[in-house]
Amino acid sequence: MRAQKLSLTALLVAMCFVGANIKLMGSIAFDAAPALVGTLLLGPFYGMALGFFGHMVSALLAGFPLSFPVHIITAIMMAITLLAYSLTRNWAKKKMNGKVAIILSSIVAFLFNCPISLLAVYPLLGEMVIAIAPVLAIASVCNILAAEIIYAALPAGLKQKLAAK
Repeated sequence: MRAQKLSLTALLVAMCFVGANIKLMGSIAFDAAPALVGTLLLGPFYGMALGFFGHMVSALLAGFPLSFPVHIITAIMMAITLLAYSLTRNWAKKKMNGKVAIILSSIVAFLFNCPISLLAVYPLLGEMVIAIAPVLAIASVCNILAAEIIYAALPAGLKQKLAAK
C-alpha cells in the first residue's frame, strides 16, 4: 500500500507541475487542484506537501514575482489551507451529510486560500493584494471546483482502498 501511495503522490506532483504551467497571472495558476484531490485521497499531510510544492513550482516557473519571501509565506498558507480543508471535510462528514461536507470544506478552502492568505502577505505587499484578490479568487474557485469534480468522478473502490491505509 505504501508503494501505491507514493506512486499516487508522484503522479499528483506531476499534475501540480502541469497545473503550475496554466497561469492566470504571475504565479496564480491551476496547481492547487491536484493537491486538493491528493488531500482527499491520501490525507492532510500528503495534501499539505503537495500544496506547498505545487505553489513553489508555480512561483519558480513564474520567476518568483513579488519576491521569494512572499512565495514562502504563500506556500505555507497553501499547506495550511489543505490541512483546514481536510479537517473540515472529515469533521463535516461525521456530523452532517456528504453534500454539506463538500460545500463546507470548499468554503473553508476558499477562505484560507484567498482572503486569509492575502492577509498573511499583506505586510509584505501592502495595497497590492487588492490587485491580486480578484484573480486569486477566480483561481481558487476553479481549482476547488476542478478538484471536487475529479474526486467525484474517481471510482469508489479507489477511494475506499486508499482510505483503508
